[in-house]
Amino acid sequence: MYADKRISGDPMVVRQGKGAEIAADHLGPANLRKQECNTTIAAIFGPLWTGDRKPDDALFAEAHKTFQAFLDKKAE
Repeated sequence: MYADKRISGDPMVVRQGKGAEIAADHLGPANLRKQECNTTIAAIFGPLWTGDRKPDDALFAEAHKTFQAFLDKKAE
């Protein structure tokens, strides 16, 4: 469609059509478990939002360990 002369004559539409070619790489987890990623992050940092935990070194060490375990899972 973007090769059509009616489209290629409009510079705004052409830029939109090239968006996929110049888009950033996938920023989600490489193991394709995006929903599980969101759930894991919510479980780790949820207590910060409720005030049940303080942002201290122990929390971040635990968060690192928990999230790394998630990242190490294989793709399904």
